Amino acid sequence: MNELSAPKKALGGADVFLGLVCAILFADQIATNTQMGPSVIVWWIIAAIIIFIPNGLVTAELASTYPDKGGIYAWIRRAFGSKWAARTSWFYWINIALWVPSAYVWFSGGLIGVFFPDAGYWVEVLIGVALVWLTVWLCTKSLADSKWVINIAGITKILIFAVIAICGVAFIVNGNQPANVINAQTMAPTLDGGLKYLPVIIYLCCGMEILSANSQEMRNPKKDMPRAVIGLVAICVVFNILASLGMLNVVPVGELDIITGVYQTMVIALGSEPLAGFMFCLLLFSVFAQIMVWMLGGAVGAMEAGQDGELPKVYAKESKKSGAPIGALALTGIVSSAVIVLYGFMAETAGDLFFTLLAFSSIVYFFPYLIMFPAFIKLRTSDSTQRAFKAPAGKFLAILCEVVLVFAVVLFVWAPDDNMGFDWGYSLSIIIGVIATVVLGEVIVNHMLKKKGRMLDRPDD
Repeated sequence: MNELSAPKKALGGADVFLGLVCAILFADQIATNTQMGPSVIVWWIIAAIIIFIPNGLVTAELASTYPDKGGIYAWIRRAFGSKWAARTSWFYWINIALWVPSAYVWFSGGLIGVFFPDAGYWVEVLIGVALVWLTVWLCTKSLADSKWVINIAGITKILIFAVIAICGVAFIVNGNQPANVINAQTMAPTLDGGLKYLPVIIYLCCGMEILSANSQEMRNPKKDMPRAVIGLVAICVVFNILASLGMLNVVPVGELDIITGVYQTMVIALGSEPLAGFMFCLLLFSVFAQIMVWMLGGAVGAMEAGQDGELPKVYAKESKKSGAPIGALALTGIVSSAVIVLYGFMAETAGDLFFTLLAFSSIVYFFPYLIMFPAFIKLRTSDSTQRAFKAPAGKFLAILCEVVLVFAVVLFVWAPDDNMGFDWGYSLSIIIGVIATVVLGEVIVNHMLKKKGRMLDRPDD
């Protein structure tokens, strides 16, 4: 990076924590999780034990030991060399380019469903495309200029989760019966709904390394990242359980909409559509900021790979003024827009489109982590760098996370129905999309490595 455009150390400890809250506390997924019914409470506890806490500890060690620009890309490059790092950057970037459409389909579906219910389905698609390019533009600004948006969104997310939990309590205190039976029997994990929605919970337990891509803008990443990650895990588990409980008290599972479920809950519990509408606007704002964090994080890693000659030069283009990865951001906008329109022709409703895009992008989303955990084990074994934070039983935790992620990939493809059946139409569309993404990535990465004309498979010294 040009020294004149080198970013200032803009992010303090509070900024790092709120940035992670903004990125990882997925308020748009509360209704999706809660459709599991009361068993979601136990599934969250199980997920915390087998993936969220282990992943948090492993990520905290990596982020504090190797506060390198590029985050997960830099860690994998240290462990396995440039070729695997390039693959990781491709998966990370393309996953976000594929996830952004699902997030904005949810956003536009909620906006239309709550405020403009008579608008057509294609209005939602067009709004999604417009939001993609608004996000691209805002991501070209420096974090020093935009961190206040992310910080406010982090606080807003905490508020939303708290309000949903309070709605559940207020609904019962006002003399209403719970909308769903919540007891030991109904909370017991089941293999029908659980297998369908469990991978979504596992999906929500990843991504804690996202701000590490911008570690060069942190004042003290070795100290702040472990604290922020461990605090984030505690908040996410507790708040997701409390929010699901609140929603279950208010809305029958069979009537819960995955797009407007938060609004449904607030309208019924608060008895005020204007107040519920205001809170839903805050939710939309927080989701918008969340997408900003992810889009920028993925683009930074892709820019690093582009500048190292491992991805095409267009990814390497960098703003001289802000240091933003403008080449990767522009490509993200193009791919995300195309995917929204393409899937718009394939899905009948916003809900169908949302879940299909989520499943497709989530499988690709898991690929970098399937490489990261072996990289952690390799670095633990071969690298003697002093660790500011060391995860207890780190190698075992990394193996556990690897197994859980493989299981989640299978469930995203399988997506069993109530009869444990197999929907070939749904699964094949996901499988074909994933294979095409992997093959395209291999073609690009291998072409670029051949172009560099040197062997890059060996780990860096």
